[in-house]
Amino acid sequence: MQVPVSDKKQRAHWLARKREYRKTHIEKEKAYYKTYYETHKEEKKAKVKVYYEAHKKALNTSRKTYYRTYRERYKERLKAYQKAYSKAHPEIWRAKEAKRRALKQGNTVSYVNFRAIAQRDGMRCHICKKKIKPGELSFDHIVPLSRGGSDSEQNIRVAHLHCNKKRGAGRIAGQMVLL
Repeated sequence: MQVPVSDKKQRAHWLARKREYRKTHIEKEKAYYKTYYETHKEEKKAKVKVYYEAHKKALNTSRKTYYRTYRERYKERLKAYQKAYSKAHPEIWRAKEAKRRALKQGNTVSYVNFRAIAQRDGMRCHICKKKIKPGELSFDHIVPLSRGGSDSEQNIRVAHLHCNKKRGAGRIAGQMVLL
């Protein structure tokens, strides 16, 4: 229970005593607030609901403003992190980008185990049939995502990065596609 105190000096003294009491009686305070919450749960929910309905527009506006400023504040930091991550894990980054593109196109996306694909293909490029070194590893979609191919293990093969880039999205399984 809060005691009304008019004098500033008295109020400061009272607040200091209150803080000291809370420090020494932490468990007692926790138990009190827990039982209070349990007994007044429905009442609190009703108050929150009424408040939210009365201030819905202001809350939504402030929430949107917060997210907008937060996004702007951390945009540069996020870009730097993404750039560092993409350099450290190029295969994983390319796979995430492929999944994002597939979803954007409306294609099917399923779980892809890239280690299993590399084992299945024996680390041989499906385009030039030569052995692939780990630094040159890339995963190629047989039917490109831009042409409606799925992002699934059946549609992905191991390829050299330079072979994959040279092939582009215009060819399917080694044959030209007429546009």
